[in-house]
Amino acid sequence: MLKQFQIEKYVFLIFLVSLQLFVSCQNAVGTGQVISTGNSRTSNSSDSIAGNAEITSLSDLGPLMDFSLTDQNGRTVTLTDLKGKVWVADFFFTSCQGACPIMTGQMAKLKRNLGSEGLHLLSISVDPAVDTVEKLADYAKQFDAKDDWRFVTGEKSKIIELSVKGFHLSADEDPSSHSQRLVLIDRDSHIRGYYHVERENEMKLLEENAKQLLTNSK
Repeated sequence: MLKQFQIEKYVFLIFLVSLQLFVSCQNAVGTGQVISTGNSRTSNSSDSIAGNAEITSLSDLGPLMDFSLTDQNGRTVTLTDLKGKVWVADFFFTSCQGACPIMTGQMAKLKRNLGSEGLHLLSISVDPAVDTVEKLADYAKQFDAKDDWRFVTGEKSKIIELSVKGFHLSADEDPSSHSQRLVLIDRDSHIRGYYHVERENEMKLLEENAKQLLTNSK
């Protein structure tokens, strides 16, 4: 009788552990995450913490604020210059030895795969004191960047404002505080999604979403 009770006890414990694992899996964040800005559609979870909104189709996360920056060729770049284009943006700095090489590598991959279809890229330096026009020009040459991939710099305060208020991404005086997400923008200068560079499923989704915008909005 005692032996049967012990067996039933172990079976019950196994059931509890299995149930806990099932619930954990159900609550896990899905693929293709975006940062919630308050106007995106809700997912299966009511959690509105940045990065926890699951996206299965393109969302309209609102218009991007205007800006004026200078690219690697000394030319002014504004939001108007990118109007009518589908493009991807990231924040980086040339001396970064952490996430930036990964981010730039992912941007280069997008250029190889979708550049011929009309995708444009904008890499924004968060360290303008170091990343001069000349420094950006040398950096851009390493990736054979043409007019469809512009590396830009500007006033530090303006770049922080653009990151925080424009793209809704983290930024402060410390260059290493920049976000590790790529941002997809449509032809109307609306933000359509955020994708973490170290999550391969999100990079795949970014390419699919960008291709969808390039195809559907011509």
